[in-house]
Amino acid sequence: EMKARILMKKEMIKVLPVLSIEGKITRILLSDNLIPENNLENTVFILAGGKGTRLLPHTKNCPKPMLKISGQPILEIILKQCLEFGFNNFIFSVNYLKEQIIDYFGNGDNYNAKIQYIVEDKPLGTAGSLSLLGSKLKHPIIIMNGDVLTQLNLTNLLNYHLEKNAYATICVREHISTNPYGVVKIKNDQLENFEEKPIIKSLINAGVYIINPELINLITKDEFLDMPDLLIKAKNEGKNIFAYPIHEYWIDIGRYETFEIAEKEWK
Repeated sequence: EMKARILMKKEMIKVLPVLSIEGKITRILLSDNLIPENNLENTVFILAGGKGTRLLPHTKNCPKPMLKISGQPILEIILKQCLEFGFNNFIFSVNYLKEQIIDYFGNGDNYNAKIQYIVEDKPLGTAGSLSLLGSKLKHPIIIMNGDVLTQLNLTNLLNYHLEKNAYATICVREHISTNPYGVVKIKNDQLENFEEKPIIKSLINAGVYIINPELINLITKDEFLDMPDLLIKAKNEGKNIFAYPIHEYWIDIGRYETFEIAEKEWK
């Protein structure tokens, strides 16, 4: 996309189709959605401390975010994607086999980024480790699970959060499943109808969020807390919590079967 942005700026192009080797259009790039030229001051907070027990034995000697997809650690893929959208400030929350992550990424100099680490002495959940940030951050914080691969446009997400004047924004993904059984509908104990293997559509938590720094004040330090509980707590206090649908590619590699799918699909 960096090359595309340079070309589109030079030639004053607003829309640029991307073609496959066969000459078929695979993507449409819009100048408004491309990588920003300036570095953004927002911090990206990546949750990278999980043990990944569902991925054993892969995670016996390797932290889950360091598992490789197409020859590259998942955490590095996420990092590079964020860099492409102009985000350069990162905080990794680490715990399990943390030395492997810290040794690999260091302070971020190799990526022209600034990487800091928060070490969870004990598991604090997907929101609890935010309490260790203190009050030093002044801009909306992007939070990402370290086991999610997505082609989500982070620029659009941040713009949505700001335009809605949101206190927090949660990314959601439509999940479609089929009930394998015939559903029997009854009314007053009498048969009303049958529905064979109905399709169920629901919105699921995609593991990507944006929060205003003030939200951290709702977290008790060193207390276990997950993001859904924190967002409900903020909602109950009258804060504006918005949902942002992800239509782009998205996969959670936290389960063995989805990890294998990601290995095949991502490249």
